[in-house]
Amino acid sequence: KAGDTLTFKALQNYSNGEIARWIGAPDADKPAPQLTVTAADAPAAATTAATATPATPAAVAPASSDDGSSDTLSIVALIVGALGLLAGGAGLAAARKRA
Repeated sequence: KAGDTLTFKALQNYSNGEIARWIGAPDADKPAPQLTVTAADAPAAATTAATATPATPAAVAPASSDDGSSDTLSIVALIVGALGLLAGGAGLAAARKRA
């Protein structure tokens, strides 16, 4: 219900084995996270006229610029893989000649 306060007790585990217990009261050193419930806003359809124009979608921001490092890594991986394939083929051919 609106006005209620929800408390979320949490344990935070660190890689060194330490555990932080976020379970205290609001004034404690490590308080439990709390959320106060509020009443929902009225639906948009109820507050606008029936002849309202539809909202235009916001422009999507372009993704952050890629510096191409993932492309470079992929190309290097393909080259190393091709060299490995050639080395393996040469080794197989040499082994067949000896046999």
